Amino acid sequence: MVVQTSSSTSYSSQSYLWTDPGIRIEARGKSIPQLRVLLSRLCDNVDWILADYKGLTHLGWQLACPHCLAAGRWDNPEEWKLCDVVESVDCRQCRARVALSNQRELLVFVCSPSCSPLPHALPEANEVRDTCSGVVEIRHGGTADELRRQLQAAPTRRFLFSGHADASDPSGSGHTLGFTKPGGGLELVRANDIASVLGHHAASAGGFGAAAKPLELCFLNGCESLGLGRATIAAGVPTVVCWRTKAFDPAARTFAKAFFEALAKGWAYRDAFVTAVHALKLKTHPHPSQLVGKPPQPVAVPTFQLCGPDESVGPHSMKLSSRGPVVRCSFLCGESWPCAHGCPSAGWPLPFPCGEPMLIDSSGELRGSVVLAKRTGSE
Repeated sequence: MVVQTSSSTSYSSQSYLWTDPGIRIEARGKSIPQLRVLLSRLCDNVDWILADYKGLTHLGWQLACPHCLAAGRWDNPEEWKLCDVVESVDCRQCRARVALSNQRELLVFVCSPSCSPLPHALPEANEVRDTCSGVVEIRHGGTADELRRQLQAAPTRRFLFSGHADASDPSGSGHTLGFTKPGGGLELVRANDIASVLGHHAASAGGFGAAAKPLELCFLNGCESLGLGRATIAAGVPTVVCWRTKAFDPAARTFAKAFFEALAKGWAYRDAFVTAVHALKLKTHPHPSQLVGKPPQPVAVPTFQLCGPDESVGPHSMKLSSRGPVVRCSFLCGESWPCAHGCPSAGWPLPFPCGEPMLIDSSGELRGSVVLAKRTGSE
C-alpha cells in the first residue's frame, strides 16, 4: 500500500518509510502489533498515514519500565534505539524485563467542534496522559464510527471523552455526545447507540486473548452526561463518571486530572472520584476584600460550589450573559482582567457553580455534592 503525499510518504504492512527534508526513517516489524508500536514511537500522528489499513492504530506509545515509574525514574522512549525494541526489552535503568503489549490503558477522544470550541479539552487530555504509565492514545477529534473502530483495533481498559455531552439526541429525547468530523463539523448519533458500542466492549476483550482487559471505565467529561452515563451502565460498562449538570470547563479539567492521578497510584474508582471531588472543593481564590470595604487580607475563598447555576447559593446574584441563567454567589473577583487565577472575565462570581460530577457503578450513584471527607470503600 502506498500513499502519495507532499511529504513523499509510503508504507506497507511490514515496513514504514517517511521522507522529509533532512529526515529519513525506516522501521520494520515482525508482526502487526509490533509495527504499530514502532510507528507510533516514530511519529506523533500516524493515524492519517494508516487510514487505509484498519489493523493498524496509532497508540501514542510510551514504553517505560513500571518499576522505574513507581520510583520516579523516567526513560524517554524516543531515545531508545529501534534495534532495542523487540517483543520485550531490558530496562536500561534497573534491567527489569519490559514486555510490549497490545493493551491500551486509556483511549481519549478530544472533540472540540468548530461551532463551539473547547480550549481546555486538549490540555486536559495531555495532563491526563502525563499521569498514566500505560499506553494512552489521544484522538484529536473523531466520529462515532471511529470510536467503534478504535475499540475494535485494540483492547481498551478505559475511555475518556472530553467534549460537549449536552447536544440534542437525534432521537428527539435527551442529550448525546458531540463527536467531530474531519474539519471540525459536529456529528450527533443516538446516545443509546453509543452506550451499546461501549457496553459491547465491556462484556469481553473480543479476540485479543485471555490477558487482554475489557473496557471497565467510561469517563464522560461533558455537560449533562448523566443520561448517557446511566445508559452506558445499563449496557454493561462497570463504572461511569459523568456530570449531572452543566460543567465548567476549567473545573472539569481539574477534576479529570485529579481522578486519573489517583488511578495511577492504584486507587479504586470510588476513591479516585472522592479525591477528585476534594480537588474541586479545596481549590481557592484570593479573597476579593476590596469589594466589601475592608483592607486587603491574605485570605482565600473557595473557587467552586459543586452544583449547576440554577442551584447556586449566595447573597449576590448576576447573569453572565443576556440569555444565561442567574448565578448566585458570595463574592465577585476584584482583580483586573485577565485574572491571574483563571477567572474568565472581570467581576467573576465566587464561588462559581462549576457543576456536579457523578460516579455510577454496581453500588449505585455517588454525587459529588454529598462526598464526605471520609474515603469510601473499595469497588
